Amino acid sequence: MIAETPADGCPNPPVPELERRLAQQALIAEFGRFALKNNTLQAILDEACRIAADGLEVGFAKVLEPLPKENALLLRAGIGWRPGLVGHARIGADLESPAGYAFKTGEPVISNHLSEEKRFRTPKLMADHGVKRAVNVIIQGEGTPFGVLEADSRDPGAFNPHDIHFLQALANTLGVAIDKEAARSRIEELGHELAQREAHLRRAVELNPQIPWAANAEGQIVEFNERWLDLTGLTLQDAEGEGWLEAIHPDDRSASLSAWRHAIETGTSFDIEQRVRMANGDYRWMRSHAHPWQDARGGIAMWYGASEDIHERKLAEQAVAQSEERLSIAVDAAALGLFDHDLVTGTIEWDGRIRDIWGIGAEEPVSFATFADGIHPEDQAAMQAALDQALDSQGDGRSAAQYRVLRRSDKDTRWVAAYGRTTFAEGRPVRLVGIVQDVTTHVVAEERLRRALADKDLLSREIDHRIKNSLSMVGGLLRMQERAVSSREAKDALAEASTRVLSVARIHEQLYRSANMDTVEFGGYLQRLTEDIASSLGSGNAQITVEAMTMLLPIDQALPLGLIASELLTNALKHARRGDEPVPIQVHFGPSQDKGGYTLVVADHGRGLPEGFDMRSQAGLGMRLIVSLSSQLDATVEAINTAQGAQFTVSAEVETA
Repeated sequence: MIAETPADGCPNPPVPELERRLAQQALIAEFGRFALKNNTLQAILDEACRIAADGLEVGFAKVLEPLPKENALLLRAGIGWRPGLVGHARIGADLESPAGYAFKTGEPVISNHLSEEKRFRTPKLMADHGVKRAVNVIIQGEGTPFGVLEADSRDPGAFNPHDIHFLQALANTLGVAIDKEAARSRIEELGHELAQREAHLRRAVELNPQIPWAANAEGQIVEFNERWLDLTGLTLQDAEGEGWLEAIHPDDRSASLSAWRHAIETGTSFDIEQRVRMANGDYRWMRSHAHPWQDARGGIAMWYGASEDIHERKLAEQAVAQSEERLSIAVDAAALGLFDHDLVTGTIEWDGRIRDIWGIGAEEPVSFATFADGIHPEDQAAMQAALDQALDSQGDGRSAAQYRVLRRSDKDTRWVAAYGRTTFAEGRPVRLVGIVQDVTTHVVAEERLRRALADKDLLSREIDHRIKNSLSMVGGLLRMQERAVSSREAKDALAEASTRVLSVARIHEQLYRSANMDTVEFGGYLQRLTEDIASSLGSGNAQITVEAMTMLLPIDQALPLGLIASELLTNALKHARRGDEPVPIQVHFGPSQDKGGYTLVVADHGRGLPEGFDMRSQAGLGMRLIVSLSSQLDATVEAINTAQGAQFTVSAEVETA
């Protein structure tokens, strides 16, 4: 139906109607030729506007394209409109808009008196340009409507149904041109997409580790991918038929040919791993597989296959196999039993060695109860603690425990050492894998060794006790002999000898009283030694001050250092006097400044050392002993005079082994 307002009586231009219609047909034909030659949609739309304006002898024409999201029509192309509007200006797409009505209903619209129009409102675009009348039709191809073709005029004339026919014919031709252009664009897109897919497929084939090949129904190779030929250095002529066998390792050639012929004869798939000679002479492992392609009658028409380089995987598999073999040998040599506990399903797997330790059969199912029932009652708590540690998600999943197992078959007690590692998933333990080793022989041997060491320690203490008593007896005899002689020189010699014996006796007393038979707490030893020496030399009222810090010294150092201290203290008590009165004596023992050794200081307030004193040139036995023993300790000895008197300093490193 044509929606039309009555003409205002103004006559059309003085052109004979037939000539005018023929001219319009010529314009449509001209537009058709233009659309066939031109591939630019915008140019076709612009030309349609020009043809519409020329054919209806108006100053304005336009193509309106719908904008669904805005409920508007875009001024896509046009003639006569002010610059900058085409491509930007919009008109309402509702039913109150002339163009909107045409687009939504599909019916052409003639409005010869826009200013008096009751059915539609005059769009602002047309009012701004002084348009008084308009005619529009829908642009429809094979698909959805493209938009609206409209002619507008400022003149007061009138559009009639013949103008609708011209404009609709032009719009239909435009619709076909738009379809043609859309099809051409789609073909270009498809061509571009196809080219991209071909390039993608080409790259995929080039990068794919699978190298395709084909054979005819009789199994004769008819096609090899260029990559295979490049890898092997063969030509297609060389590889055709059964020529490809020349590239197969001699040791694999017979098996490969046999498997291929079997597949051809039976029509089953072909799949084999073989070593293939490369162009440089090296061999690489490759997997070749093929499947038959059947024709419509069910017969085999072709074989399509592929070869894949699996060299790295094969080497890795061989390395794993060798590693597993070495592990198996090591596990067997170490008599290790393996267990695997699936904590999700509760399934437990034990090897034969663990089954033998627990005394259960080779085919008997294993459960956690089987494991727990075999643990010695006294070791249940230790086993549970180790298991709790293994299942703690806050830890590293590692566990270690040693416990006794009561073998079910004969009730024999076996000591085992168990080590496990738990795997966690989402914070929950899911698998516990580990080893168990029968360590009964080691535990029994360790117990025997512990008892032997305890017996040895007891014997050593008894020996030290008896040595101490014997030395004390010798010291007592020396003191008795000292009292029996009248010579002053003899008395001094016997007193010094007694002091040296007491020094050694004190060491052995320390040893049999201490928890460790290898070291002596030297600070306490020095305190008691000082008291013994002062008493034995008749200097019980001597003014001796001792500052001795607690320090453990190896027996090999404590004994010579004790003798050095004894000699220095004896020397101070004998010679550091002012008249008949003893002078103050200070004894200090403690760590050296670098904390890696010790220092022994014996100082007095006596007359001091004679000028030019040199310990190494002294003839007395005491000084010779000090020099010899300090050399044994690798110690330094310094003898100086201070403001108060003489001072001897002994410094050495503590032996660690």
